[in-house]
Amino acid sequence: MNTDPTGESWSSFWSSIGNWFSEHWVEIVVGTAFILGGAAVTALTCGTGTSAWAAFGSALLSSVIQTGASVAVGVGVNGISNVISGSGFFENIGDTVASSYMWGGIFSGGAQVLSGGFKAYATAVNKLGKLDAVKCSPLFSPDRLKNVTEIAKIAKKGQSFYDYGGTILRITKNIHLDVSTKSFLHLAAFGFNHIPVGFILAGVFGGC
Repeated sequence: MNTDPTGESWSSFWSSIGNWFSEHWVEIVVGTAFILGGAAVTALTCGTGTSAWAAFGSALLSSVIQTGASVAVGVGVNGISNVISGSGFFENIGDTVASSYMWGGIFSGGAQVLSGGFKAYATAVNKLGKLDAVKCSPLFSPDRLKNVTEIAKIAKKGQSFYDYGGTILRITKNIHLDVSTKSFLHLAAFGFNHIPVGFILAGVFGGC
């Protein structure tokens, strides 16, 4: 009872895996492209004090972890929806995993790409002496690089700007939607600095 002398079960298992990749290769490619793209941008913009490969590896690992969390959220959202509709919890789980992986990659890799853009923006306005003027703007503020004085201190120590980013939308002084290379898309509100809304939204999109 516990053997498979013909090998049919093992063959069926690999066949189902192949079918899943065949059906969902677009989601896999899109999610992976964003994950790798975000890590590459992080490596290219890491600055002095951190090797590009170290920044790439760290960013890649962080993004993979967040994408995995998005998949878990997506499976949970889809499962609850299935139970409410009278279906099995794990029905359509293959579709959910693929979709959640894609959205997780988009949110995590996209956040790192945006963070690289914020750093380039901060560097440009800093050269013009305008960084302090834009770092508190309500939209697209590169405020992860605090001010000219702090940037000078970091550069003098030979440290990198590895964890950088900015504010996408500032509602009030204490409520703002931010992005960074390590915390990805997150909300600062209610006394919490990093509410991880990125992987939650990715999971919800993937599970719906």
